Amino acid sequence: MHRRFFQFAARWGPAILQAVAIFFFSHQPAGSAVLRYFPLSATLGHLAGYGLLALLIYRGLCGGWSGWHLKTAVWTLLFSVLYGVSDELHQVFVPGREPSVVDVIINGSGAMLALGAVRIYAATGPLFFSRLLRRLSSLCHNISGNKGS
Repeated sequence: MHRRFFQFAARWGPAILQAVAIFFFSHQPAGSAVLRYFPLSATLGHLAGYGLLALLIYRGLCGGWSGWHLKTAVWTLLFSVLYGVSDELHQVFVPGREPSVVDVIINGSGAMLALGAVRIYAATGPLFFSRLLRRLSSLCHNISGNKGS
């Protein structure tokens, strides 16, 4: 009994915690300190939040990182978008907040980008991402180096 609980918690706990985190931020009234001091813009917050949710749901459905499964990705995207819709509807009850179709589209885009990264990683392994990170690091270094000029 305990073993099954811990297996379930290990598999689904991260996705559940991310869903709770999204709900927490969504439940903040407009102008709250939590939203004012959040380090990302609203758009990036939606993209990152739902991208991470999609990754964790995909991981939960697969039971780990076992490559690319189109059917699992479709179910993940569907669940992520439905959670985004329910989250936007929930905002009807939060002071100063209202539902937004644009936010639902951004949420779905974040989930799709994350699933695209899973697809690329499954096809290329870590090589693609290590090259991408190296190029981004070099670009950031060049940009920050040019600021002083």
